[in-house]
Amino acid sequence: MPAIGAPAPVTPAVPADAVDAPHPAASARGIVSAWWNTADPAQRVVSFHDARSGAVIASTTVPAHTVEDGLPTVASEDRTLLSAGPVLVNTASNEAVYVENWLPSNATAGNIFGTRGGQRAVWSAATEQVTAMVSGAAVPWLVSDGGLAIVLDQQGDLMRLAAIRPRTA
Repeated sequence: MPAIGAPAPVTPAVPADAVDAPHPAASARGIVSAWWNTADPAQRVVSFHDARSGAVIASTTVPAHTVEDGLPTVASEDRTLLSAGPVLVNTASNEAVYVENWLPSNATAGNIFGTRGGQRAVWSAATEQVTAMVSGAAVPWLVSDGGLAIVLDQQGDLMRLAAIRPRTA
């Protein structure tokens, strides 16, 4: 999102169960992900905030080890689907879910792509479930205004770049 006016500090709202100061993790498309301590040292809160207002979009409690390796963050173009590491959000419900061993790579309208336990997978907004991707399936990196899926995919030493038109009935 382009900035309007001079930069100004933003204080993030404190999500439920969070204590102490936030630990910003990453930002994507005007969304900031952060983690917070809780009263229980075995737990952390992972939250998503609007970068302009600091408002909490969604948050959930996760095992403390979840934040140790960082929280790679992705957001769909329309900011309806978010993932910070293994925490996924569909902003239609504003509910955050924890999916063990999930690592996001990209989000498009309707899906978040990534890996689960090292296997390529997709999280669907329609089902809010992770499913394994078919072997050899390419991940769309964006969808053009004309409806083309732009694919950049690496398999071994081979890099593929394509614009794929969806099938019509």
